Parts: sequence; structure tokens; C-alpha cells
Amino acid sequence: MKNVKVFDLTVVKPSDFVQYVLGCLEQLADAGDHSAKSIRHNLRVMVAGGDGTVGWVLGCLGDLYVQNREPIPPVAVIPLGTGNDLSRSFGWGASFPFGWKAAAKRSLYKAIFGSVSCLDSWHIVVSMPERGDEEEELDFPHSLRNLGECTFYDVWMLKWRMDFTIYGMKSHSLLVVHYLIRGLTNIIRLSIKKLDSSEWENIPRGFVEAQSDDGLLEIFGLKQGWHASLVMVELISAKHIAQAAAIRLEIKGGQWRDAYMQMDGEPWKQPLDHEYSTFVDIKKVPYPSLIINGGDR
Repeated sequence: MKNVKVFDLTVVKPSDFVQYVLGCLEQLADAGDHSAKSIRHNLRVMVAGGDGTVGWVLGCLGDLYVQNREPIPPVAVIPLGTGNDLSRSFGWGASFPFGWKAAAKRSLYKAIFGSVSCLDSWHIVVSMPERGDEEEELDFPHSLRNLGECTFYDVWMLKWRMDFTIYGMKSHSLLVVHYLIRGLTNIIRLSIKKLDSSEWENIPRGFVEAQSDDGLLEIFGLKQGWHASLVMVELISAKHIAQAAAIRLEIKGGQWRDAYMQMDGEPWKQPLDHEYSTFVDIKKVPYPSLIINGGDR
């Protein structure tokens, strides 16, 4: 019988679990406790929540790479969110059944014996012009936190960071995509620049098949709100624009005061400046996240 321990994330945050719970097991293992060493080495984590909660846990477990505290526990999912895209992608389903007792037993069995896949993670930084004290407080997603740093770009910029997991990506080349779009039928510029070159090149048409761990983001476009609705119910597809290993998105407000953004199911209004740009930089984290496959038989 496997040992099971439940933590309430409203009480014990994933970062506390990594620092104290795993730290305690590691101390006991270093002191010669063979049981603690076995538990730490074979530990698997099941997260009950939506994509945001799973990403939160994966991001905290990723700190173990930085601290050289391997092995990294893989994560299984009980889908309790709204979209549950990550859960569906790895065979854990779009929702949790009403017959939860039997379903929980099946999920625990899969979590113990399921195979493990690697998953690309992405580091996102939002840099924006400094706002006046009289302006309303910003309501950012939970996982987007202030770094307390400033970057100078013609004006002092505030810097925010989000550690976020994106799945279903593909590529092998290190490219930076720069594009400006005025509607999907009128692409002003779609080009790439290699990291060791100052010249822009046209993006070759055609895409490689997306995988969860091969280092590329997929860039899609939507025509209107109705297009997004039909994509969500899988009646049609979004417009595939490009694939990239790193992205810098530059947004200028002009007549618009806000840009409506969503990440990991959490929407927010990104304030824009009519004169200075807001930047969104996305780069791959140099270590993978580990997901247990729920579709294994």
C-alpha cells in the first residue's frame, strides 16, 4: 500500500511544500533513514485543480532543478478547473466525474503507475511604463507577480514576471519572431531573426508537428469573438501564424487604454500608454516539467 498525504493549497502553498516537506525528507534521508530516502526518490504529486493550480505546482517543483535537489516529482491531475486543457492533453479528462470515490481510486492508481512525459515551461516577463500614484491598482492574475525591478526603455518600466507552463509546442531552432498584424487577412510583417544575425528573414511556410517538449510556442490568430467561440467548441481551428522558441510582443496603446489578455485561463486588462510601448517577453525555461500520463492503460 502506497503512502498518501493530502495538503490543502490554501494552507500549505506549493513553495512551502518544496521548502519544508521535501526538505524534511531530504534531511532524514541524509541522516540514514532509508524509508525517507525511498519516499523522496519515488514521490509523485497529484494536483486537484485547474490549469493554473497545476502550473503553480509545476513552477514550484521546478525550483528543485535550480537548487540541485533532484529527482523532481512528476505531477498527476484531478481536473477541477474550467477549461482543464492541460488535463485533457495528458489523458486526465476534461472534468472529474460525479462518482468521485471510484474516480479518485482510478486516478491514484494511474498516478502511481503511469508513465512520465516532459513538458516545456515558459518564463514570461511583462514590462510596462510606470504608472502614476493616482491611477487605480492593477488587478493582475495570481501567478503574475511584481519583481520589484525596473528596466529603462525611454521611460522607466515596471517589470512583472509570470512562470507559466505551455504545452503542445514544437521546434529545434532558436529564433525570435517579430510580427505586426492588422487582421488575419493583412499581415504587415511576419519574419524571423536568428540570434547570431542582425538580418531579418522571411518565415518559411509549413509547420512541424507540435509536441509537448520540443521547445516551440505556437502562434495562432482569431478573426473575431465568434471565431474564438467556434474554436473553443472545436468546430473550426484558429489561424496558425508561426512557431517560435522565443517571442517579444510589443504593444502600443494609441487610442486604446487597455489590452485584453488571458493566460492560463486568467484574464486581465493590461493598461497601455499612448506614447510608450508595453513588452511581453516569452522564453523557455531551461528545464522541463514532468507530467504523469493519465491515458495509460
